[in-house]
Amino acid sequence: MTEKVLVVDDDPSLLELVEYNLKTNGYQTLTASDGQAGIRTFFSDRPDLVILDVAMPKMDGYQVCQRIRE
Repeated sequence: MTEKVLVVDDDPSLLELVEYNLKTNGYQTLTASDGQAGIRTFFSDRPDLVILDVAMPKMDGYQVCQRIRE
């Protein structure tokens, strides 16, 4: 079974780079470009790991983490 990783970052180039590296290493990769989309993706796809950018506008990575942990 392939592990699923969700990457949440508002920087498109960094998001693409991390996604590429994860896919190259055999991970199924999900991406979201903001915190709210990240939360929706987390609850709909249930990834094994979430990588969060802590400095995002509107909802930062700490807030996303807190919502996921609730």
